[in-house]
Amino acid sequence: MSRHALGTPPRVVDFGFFRRGASAVGGFGLSVVLLGLVTLVAIPAMIVAEGAAGWGSIAVGQAIGIVASVAIMYGWGVTGPAAVARANFPQLRVEYSESLKVRLLLSVIVLAPAVGASAFFARVSPELGILGCLSTALLGLRGNWVFVGRGEPVRLLVLETLPRILGTLVGVIFMLWLGFGAVTGLLAQITGCIAAIGATSLWVYRHGGRSRSKMETRSTRSLLLIHRHGVVASVTAAAFGSTPIILVGLLAPASLPTFALLQRIMYQMSTASSPLADVLQGWVPRAPLGRVRERAFTAFRLAAVVAGCAAGFFAIIGPFVVDVLGASAVSAPYSAVLATGLATGASLLAYVSGRAGLVPLGMMRQLTSNTLWGTGLGLTATAVLSTLAGAAGAMSGVAIGLGSQVVMNGISMRRTRP
Repeated sequence: MSRHALGTPPRVVDFGFFRRGASAVGGFGLSVVLLGLVTLVAIPAMIVAEGAAGWGSIAVGQAIGIVASVAIMYGWGVTGPAAVARANFPQLRVEYSESLKVRLLLSVIVLAPAVGASAFFARVSPELGILGCLSTALLGLRGNWVFVGRGEPVRLLVLETLPRILGTLVGVIFMLWLGFGAVTGLLAQITGCIAAIGATSLWVYRHGGRSRSKMETRSTRSLLLIHRHGVVASVTAAAFGSTPIILVGLLAPASLPTFALLQRIMYQMSTASSPLADVLQGWVPRAPLGRVRERAFTAFRLAAVVAGCAAGFFAIIGPFVVDVLGASAVSAPYSAVLATGLATGASLLAYVSGRAGLVPLGMMRQLTSNTLWGTGLGLTATAVLSTLAGAAGAMSGVAIGLGSQVVMNGISMRRTRP
């Protein structure tokens, strides 16, 4: 006897959900594709302008800057989308004002040591290391999480992405066609980032709704306490993304240009998958009451499929990508290419299982713990394997650390009550 005959309605496939999801992913994806393309073009432009050694200095500075940007963001990239997913405009402005107040204060504190560390570790060209650091550290002041949580890819494109694209393109033109050095290219990127921050802030305060109702903001001290778990998880994850390049520079310096290029490719591939992660990060917390856990597991399964496809695809095209972006000055063995693909897939799964899984389920403490354990394991593996197998070993260590985070996040999700 059929379920319908027994009185249980048949399960209906919601094709509208898939259409809406595809539209949102495509909208966010347009920003990622455009920005990713110009960023990839900037890599060989900088290699041509400064050589492999100069590129290594830039990459080291950018890696340190990424950690600084996450410290400045102070967890709003993790918790912000869920906070504004259902917020009205007055609540949105309060959330953004609180975040900006804290992040501007932290930028004053964080930038000085980050710049100093960049100058120290980028010994070939300290000035390139410093500018590379600033070009990524200032991303911590971005408000992209507002548009992610609200599901507004068009505003993300216009206010956040286009200013950064224009800045990067101007830098590429100056380096490739006008013969300027990478200093000019990095300054152009920094200018584009500042313009994006200003455009987003202007929209939030002047064009984000006409309501004049006011809401009192919380103190800086209380905000620092509230977001402490988010920032620990974020900074730890960013440190795991940036510390390996420093380890390679110290333990296997001959492999530094290769690993720097592979890590940049991994970052761009992870960025290419971010539209899916952005949509899921806003979709899961908007679930009806009692269905957040179900949505979290749906998000995880979908991300697993995409991660597997991405890893397999890069195994095929990876050698060609390395040859093109290396500008005939940097190459990589196929084992390193395979490890990069695995690490990229694991990175997407770790991101989705954490921010679209554990965060909406209220498991920030577990996310922090899992990230710390995975980072410790990954950095240990990177240090050991880089001395044995150079760039391939270092990237394998990264994959091990990210993979362990995925496993621990999945176990934590399973332990939640249905």
